[in-house]
Amino acid sequence: MSPAQNADLSSIGVVLAANGEVFLQSDSGMRTVQSGAPVYAGEELITGPGSTAEIRFVDDTLLSQGADSSISLDDYIYDNTDDTASELLFKMSQGTFRMVTGKIAEQNPERFKVGSPLATIGIRGTITVHEIGPDGEKHGVEEIHSGKALLIQSIDGQIRQISTPRALVDIAASGLMSTVRPMTIQEFEQFQSIAPAAVQAEQEIQEQRDQEEQDQQDDGEQQGEEGAEGAEGGEGGELEAGVGVMLGGELAGELGLGESVDAFMLGLAQDALEALAQGDLVTAQELLQKLEDIPTDDDILELIENTGTGDIPDDGEGHTHTSDDGITWVYGTSGDDTLIGTANTDYINGLGGNDTIHGAGSNDTLYGDTGNDHIFGDHGNDYILGGAGDDTIGGDSGSNTLNGGDGLDYVSYASSSTLVTVCMDSGTATHGDDIDSLTSFEGVIGSMYGDSFFGGTNAATFIGGNGNDFIESMNGTDTTSYEDAIGGVSVDLDLSSGEAIGTGTNYSGIGIDTLHGVNNVIGSGYADILIGNGNANTITAGAGNDTLTGLVGADLLIVGSGNNEIRYTSSGQGGDTVTNFISANDTFKFSSVSYSSGLFQTVADYADTGTGATGTGAYFIYDPTNDKLFYDLDVTVVGPGELIATVEGDDVVQSDIVLF
Repeated sequence: MSPAQNADLSSIGVVLAANGEVFLQSDSGMRTVQSGAPVYAGEELITGPGSTAEIRFVDDTLLSQGADSSISLDDYIYDNTDDTASELLFKMSQGTFRMVTGKIAEQNPERFKVGSPLATIGIRGTITVHEIGPDGEKHGVEEIHSGKALLIQSIDGQIRQISTPRALVDIAASGLMSTVRPMTIQEFEQFQSIAPAAVQAEQEIQEQRDQEEQDQQDDGEQQGEEGAEGAEGGEGGELEAGVGVMLGGELAGELGLGESVDAFMLGLAQDALEALAQGDLVTAQELLQKLEDIPTDDDILELIENTGTGDIPDDGEGHTHTSDDGITWVYGTSGDDTLIGTANTDYINGLGGNDTIHGAGSNDTLYGDTGNDHIFGDHGNDYILGGAGDDTIGGDSGSNTLNGGDGLDYVSYASSSTLVTVCMDSGTATHGDDIDSLTSFEGVIGSMYGDSFFGGTNAATFIGGNGNDFIESMNGTDTTSYEDAIGGVSVDLDLSSGEAIGTGTNYSGIGIDTLHGVNNVIGSGYADILIGNGNANTITAGAGNDTLTGLVGADLLIVGSGNNEIRYTSSGQGGDTVTNFISANDTFKFSSVSYSSGLFQTVADYADTGTGATGTGAYFIYDPTNDKLFYDLDVTVVGPGELIATVEGDDVVQSDIVLF
């Protein structure tokens, strides 16, 4: 139902749908709104909790509004006889919105604008989406017609232009505006969910326009048959953004063959990108497989003309296809490949093997597939999916969408030209003016500057790199690693300030890191001093002659290949597990203040019975049956003494016990 069919002459539109608490407020008061109600200029549309509303204006502009939202319909004029007189000026206060432009945007685009507390948005021929909240705003495009753009100007004068579908900018509460980034699947579905009536109305409007164009075309053909001079070929109908590549097997509009093929490929790619952005690996792999199986323009054209019924050709491994406008599709082999993109848009699939992939310039889609891959986007806003295997992924410059996939995956900012702030819980990484979206990563490699890492629900490993880094573990399961250090490190997790300090310049990054809530540490390949805290720590020594002190708590102490010391500075620090122990290389060292005797004996089944030791007084007792080391203050008393550690590796002997 069009607004003209269900509105008085002074109304500017009609309510298509009203679910829950929906109101229109004006100077004369507030009225409850139901489907079919008229809408007037100057009113404010308000939705309550769990409520939605949709309006069709007389020029066929469609507005969908989510819960807890409000928008002022300040100025609205539609004059189908005078294009310059038409205008639409609305102001969003809070909430979620989706808008489909109508005839006013076609007639007078300079006077079709929507405002918000932090921005002014100029809209031209598109479907826009908006979210206004206390912490900031999102403004973007769901669909956009060719040659059109969404212009966003922040309150401090920053301007962003969006000319591609399913893209957004974020504006912080401070007014700082991000670069253009891809819209996630969740965001797309959120905006779609508030617009069921509008989506239906879009179809009706399009059908009406198609019919009008068909009628005009029929009139032209009839005139031609009667001898009137007609245009050869004529213009095709409007292409829906991202959809109308081929119509009835014929090229639509002014697109040439190559452009049609590229549009088809880009349509598949867009869906793949959205799946990558949200970790939907099954969908992403299915779509990428379709892309992989399309090697030539002719094959794609045949596929389209057969409306999807033809077989997708199989071109095998190692295939490269470059479309007419320079977009390159590269497929690796089952072996270890090095694949480098171009300055244009690339779609690269490494397939099997341990691949190294670089996107080079522009906005690329890179997929490692199986194997332990190293994938880097380089320049542009890239989509990267690691796939199966233990991958290292770096988006480099730009606002990137990164997904580690299955396996133990690291996101790397080692090449970043600025410091980075990573929040694992929110899945974001901010570097300069760019913001990356992170999914399915188990570790982070920092830059050469002072980075900040914040852990999330799942355990993660942080490698700070150079600089004075700040690392905070939200649940205590995260690990800080210095395995790439250029020298030995000193880490103390038990300082009163809660800091871990690296001494001197021999550091994974030259500087001093601050660790809050971190319970686990991995040392370097050099001589390290690693000290735990009162929690259950996991301390991994690595190579080098290291000193490990777990302190209180049931710690896991993993010694490396050097000559290592496992230290106990006072009683009550036992109950640990020591792995990779090598007798004669590794030693247990005890403070003589708390451990007065260095006497030692081996007693089988001592852990079970607490008996079998000989002599009197204090002894260290090793039980080879249970691989446990004890300190018994008085072996004449039945019962096991203090458990020092469960020792995995060699049996402990007398020479492995040292007092200091």
